[in-house]
Amino acid sequence: SSAASDVYKRQLVIRAPFLCVGGLVMAIMIDLKLSIIFMIVIPLFILVLFLVMFKAVPLYKSVQKKLDSLTLVLRENLSGVRVIRAFAGVKREKERFKDRNTDYANTAIRVGKIAALTNPLTTIIMNLAAIAVIYFGGIRVNTGHLSQGEVIAFINYITQILNAMIVVANLVVLYTKAYAVSYTHLRAHETELHL
Repeated sequence: SSAASDVYKRQLVIRAPFLCVGGLVMAIMIDLKLSIIFMIVIPLFILVLFLVMFKAVPLYKSVQKKLDSLTLVLRENLSGVRVIRAFAGVKREKERFKDRNTDYANTAIRVGKIAALTNPLTTIIMNLAAIAVIYFGGIRVNTGHLSQGEVIAFINYITQILNAMIVVANLVVLYTKAYAVSYTHLRAHETELHL
């Protein structure tokens, strides 16, 4: 099921640009002036994705390093439990583990909060774009430049485009995590090779 999920996500990433370009072309064919909303919304959407990635990638790297550090402390404690007990270092080791665990948890929560902003921000942008299409489309319907059906088609196109971009946004969050993990593992393998 994991492989099927990965294939589905890749298909969505491949489809998303076609959905965006196709929806944009169709919207421009319906009404060029109303399409200006797309020209405003799409860069705003990309900006949100960039900001999330810009903040999240370094934090994901930090989370991975802290998890590795926590794992090291745990491994040392498990392998040297008799020595620790013999020298009465249990309290010190518990404090050491607690400190590393708290540091890891705080960083993981912080990066989780940043990543969690992606969906609400992208949904707000999508809904504001739909409101703008309805408002300005209504004005264009009243002046006779558009029909009601064309406004509905326009809303469908903007929804199609922004839903594709939301899928990309969610995948960006997943890929930033994967990048951080792969970067850490790559560094670990490089260290092993140099030893």
